[in-house]
Amino acid sequence: QSTITYTAGAASKYIVTSSSSSPVAGATVTISAQLADANDNPVATSGQTVTWTKSNANGSFATATSTTNASGIATVVFTTHTVVATATTVTATTSAISGTSATITTVAATASKYIVTSSSSSPAAGGTVTISAQLADANNNPVSTSGQSVTWTKSDANGSFATATSTT
Repeated sequence: QSTITYTAGAASKYIVTSSSSSPVAGATVTISAQLADANDNPVATSGQTVTWTKSNANGSFATATSTTNASGIATVVFTTHTVVATATTVTATTSAISGTSATITTVAATASKYIVTSSSSSPAAGGTVTISAQLADANNNPVSTSGQSVTWTKSDANGSFATATSTT
């Protein structure tokens, strides 16, 4: 009986992945770059310095470079932009070898507050204003959640609400 052993070819690219393709805005993800041959087989080469770049100004890297380990993998922590629906790709490069991740698009976190606004900050005495409350995450990104009951209160005895509660 014969044994066939396959060996990866020469490294020709990086396969770049993110720990999440839809992270919460402002969260961190781990970006990994695996050295690979032309057929996507992993190439175990340590000591390669990987330079990290991004497709736009959104987000930031913990460090500009990192080094491949014995398995040919380099990693970096990437902090995403704090705005929802921000799309970014990350590229790993060593000399002529590179690879780019799939798009990483931020999503809203769990609602943690309401952003309250008024249709007028200086209404005429006896006038009517509309008060709105938008559910938002910690970064002020709108969070779409229906069915939430909002109870309206005011800081003093002046004025009145048409209804004491509203539903989102």
